[in-house]
Amino acid sequence: RKQQAYLTQGGEHGDCQYVPNVPICENENTFRGGYEEQLLIAVERDIQRGATSVGPHRDDITLTVNGADARRFASQGQQRTMTLALKLAEFEWIRETCDELPIVLLDDVTSELDEMRTNLLFEALSQLPPQVFLTTTRLESDLYRRFPSHTFEVRAGVAKRV
Repeated sequence: RKQQAYLTQGGEHGDCQYVPNVPICENENTFRGGYEEQLLIAVERDIQRGATSVGPHRDDITLTVNGADARRFASQGQQRTMTLALKLAEFEWIRETCDELPIVLLDDVTSELDEMRTNLLFEALSQLPPQVFLTTTRLESDLYRRFPSHTFEVRAGVAKRV
């Protein structure tokens, strides 16, 4: 939430909700029984399909922007912002929880972002202590002046320092 609000200057509120494939119960025995029941119901179909349809590998998350389902109602820029907000939260969590400085890899980072969101993203990235590697199709030098960087332009498979 904090990162989404930051990247939109408080204009959007993002949320993330865990959606388990099998209903979770407080009582472990009830959960185990319900999980086993779901597995037994699906076993014949799963054997025919050659894949297991019940379990945590089928869990999902629901992302919302201002209370609306991001998959259905958010623009591409809002979806990209939500993705980047989740990545920033992940970097922060790794740093705080694991006491590690992650290496940040972001591909095509500025696509779908307007100028405000791009500037706020680069401001947020400049606060990160780890190494940041990113690709973008927009080569605006003022974006990269915020933190020490080495910029390379790739044309026809040849990388040249800018």
